[in-house]
Amino acid sequence: MTTLSVPQFILIFGELEAIELSNLDNPNATEPNLPRIELAIADATSWLDSYLAAAGCVDTNAHANLVIANRHRVIATVARYYLDTLRTRENVVSDYERVLKEIDQQIENWKQRLSVGTIRFTQQPADIRDQRQHHPYWY
Repeated sequence: MTTLSVPQFILIFGELEAIELSNLDNPNATEPNLPRIELAIADATSWLDSYLAAAGCVDTNAHANLVIANRHRVIATVARYYLDTLRTRENVVSDYERVLKEIDQQIENWKQRLSVGTIRFTQQPADIRDQRQHHPYWY
């Protein structure tokens, strides 16, 4: 599954926003701090994957369909929220909270469809202990 790239983040929010958010420690910056944006994107991606895992939405084909249509927008919004730390703006917080509500609604819809049989697991998630026994690098 692909993740959001820095150029996509800049495309979504604009170069000025990317410069400001990624250079809170340097108000005279004229270029986005690409490593800082990459870190925020990586953190947001990990957060989303963990959030879905905690909801029981991983290791199925349905997981890919659960947020694939808006996965980049969700990751971008969460990364933006992570970057906006110095002077958290109300619109950034409200965008973040809206995305959380959307994800929770998608999870509930997914679980409801799963319970009535509209979607099905293609493969039951393996117990982590089973994976460890068969993986050559886990002892």
